[in-house]
Amino acid sequence: MPSFKKRFQDCAGRLTTRITVVFGLLLGILISLFISSIVQIQKETEQTVRDAIANTLNIYEADYEAQLDTAQLMMSEIYGQMDNLRNLGADDQRASYFARYELTTDMEEKVTVNSPIDCIAVYYDGGLLRQYSNRVSNTEQIRLWDYLRENETFFTRYMSSSRENWRLAKIEEDYYLLSIYRTSGCTILTLLRVDTIFGTLLYYEDSQGRYALVSAEGNLVLHSPGEAASGLFPFIQTNEGKYEADYLIVTRTLPGSSLRLIFYEQRDRLLSGLSALQVTIYVILAVAILGVVSILFFTRSQVLRPLADMLAGVGEVEKGNLRHQIPTEGRPQEFQTLAEEFNKMSGEVLALRIDQYEQKLRLTESKLRYLQMQIRPHFYLNALTTIHSMSLQDRGEDIRQYIDMLSVHIRYMLYGDMAMTTVGKELEHVQNFVQMKELCFPGCVFYMDDVASPELLDTPMPKLMLLTIVENSFKYALKLYEMMNLLIKVDRWEENGQTFVRLIVEDDGDGYPEEMLRGFEQFTGSSGGVGIQNVRDTFRLRYGQPGLVRIEKAVPHGARTVLLIPTDEKRNGNGG
Repeated sequence: MPSFKKRFQDCAGRLTTRITVVFGLLLGILISLFISSIVQIQKETEQTVRDAIANTLNIYEADYEAQLDTAQLMMSEIYGQMDNLRNLGADDQRASYFARYELTTDMEEKVTVNSPIDCIAVYYDGGLLRQYSNRVSNTEQIRLWDYLRENETFFTRYMSSSRENWRLAKIEEDYYLLSIYRTSGCTILTLLRVDTIFGTLLYYEDSQGRYALVSAEGNLVLHSPGEAASGLFPFIQTNEGKYEADYLIVTRTLPGSSLRLIFYEQRDRLLSGLSALQVTIYVILAVAILGVVSILFFTRSQVLRPLADMLAGVGEVEKGNLRHQIPTEGRPQEFQTLAEEFNKMSGEVLALRIDQYEQKLRLTESKLRYLQMQIRPHFYLNALTTIHSMSLQDRGEDIRQYIDMLSVHIRYMLYGDMAMTTVGKELEHVQNFVQMKELCFPGCVFYMDDVASPELLDTPMPKLMLLTIVENSFKYALKLYEMMNLLIKVDRWEENGQTFVRLIVEDDGDGYPEEMLRGFEQFTGSSGGVGIQNVRDTFRLRYGQPGLVRIEKAVPHGARTVLLIPTDEKRNGNGG
């Protein structure tokens, strides 16, 4: 006969399935209709706006090209006066005078009110002719004059070709389009103020959006009134892609220059013009969806969720998770009573198991403290011996530096977590230790560490483990008249489906004894290797699994020690 749990699960499962399927189908249909309607309306609205904006941009572009063509035509007429241009710097003063007079007269005609040109300048050997439009104020004329004189060398010598396309120039706070012709030893410069060409754009605010004129570098040259003026126009930079979700952006690169004409508007505003009928449909759909959701939520909270909580509670207890508590608030009376009795039973069983666990935890922590106490005195005794030795050699300055480094070591030992640290802090501590040894025995060691990725430095690990291995290297691999090579490598390692942070310490000494290499996991020799045994036992207690500390022979000779730190370790206590 099926168990109570099995029959309970079957009944609850059938009820849950039926209710979920019925309401799920109804809700899915309504949501699908709602979403499809919104998407279709948005697409149609956006396409309509895009078409309208494209037409507007075409108008601006055509007007822009017409004005540039007019300016180019006028410049070509001046460009064609070869004789006058050649005579500007002639030794014949009469010919030079008449050339300047005729060119000046022609330039005055070119900068009339109806002309798009704001300034024409002709550089020649020994002088500069310029004419300004009536639109240019006296203050602006002074600015332009300063600009022409300051950049004379650049304009007359920077290019070898006879002419170039329009380029953007910023003079004070104003932007100009600039074109350069070179002929007969003269340089003809034309300046068109941008807000003269796009005057309607400057004072025009489209009801469906705004416009902006942007340089190739992403600088805002001109904008219609509104958001752009207050700095709310971040997509003027060269990449608009990341704003496409929130803004409708239409960009047009203007021919003959590096300017970009941009239309932009928030997509939410595009839907503000929907008809009242469409809004009514949305409201009806929304109310229907809310009704279905309310019924489904009520059924789920009063029936399905209590059933699911009961089943989850039974499953957690079967897995051994006696801390799991079934919620009781907001449940029907029947489910609330069942949950309270279930929680009471789980609590009584948990109390019994906690007593056993705490006893085991105290025992393990005592073992860890004992192992760590074995490590600390060993280092301090060596440090005192070193200071005594240097004092006999009258190395006062070295003693002071050594004591400073020793104080760093002691602070590391006494402050913070007494049991755990990070790989990065342990490496810093090892570097401090190596510097202490280098101070005692200059040139005794070549040290290098190699970390595969910076985030590995934040990996938690037991304190002083890396230092103990490095101490062993100095103890057994350091020779009197030879430099010892010491390498520490940190990387990721996968083994048997488990991911580790791997620490490798290599030296070029004589390596580990064969006796220790053959059975390191069971090695308990008393004649040597106490430090590495403590590291092995600490890792075994901390992470609850053997084989995390390995010793090998380095190639061609030396000791190679590998520490594996499990990356899925979720507790700072021991693995038991």
